[in-house]
Amino acid sequence: MKYDKLDKSKVQTIRALMEEAFTKIADKTGVHMTAKTIRFTSNSMRTTVEGTLEQDGIDARQVKFNENCYKIGLAKGDYGKKIYISGMLMRVTGVNPRRPKFPVSVERISDGAPYKISKFQLTNALASSLKG
Repeated sequence: MKYDKLDKSKVQTIRALMEEAFTKIADKTGVHMTAKTIRFTSNSMRTTVEGTLEQDGIDARQVKFNENCYKIGLAKGDYGKKIYISGMLMRVTGVNPRRPKFPVSVERISDGAPYKISKFQLTNALASSLKG
């Protein structure tokens, strides 16, 4: 299938194909690849691809999380926790202390879409998940 021009649904299809290829690469090399945000026009697209090695059976994102979580007052155990933000089920996937307003990275479980949230939002979501 060749495309005449790009639109949102076609870019989503391309992303899915990229993810399949990344899985094959990870199986062969141990390097886990992810495509970041894809920007596109009707005739071009671009994205950044990030690759990381698994360490001692721990996901590379978790290794990075473990290195930085204490800088904003989180625990290593917060990685991978499931929380609700604006009615959507999310998973904690990272932390970046160089983003002071929104240092916590999460992904929507339904489709893997990435989001950035504040530590306050995470703290409230974790507290409400303990209550209910």
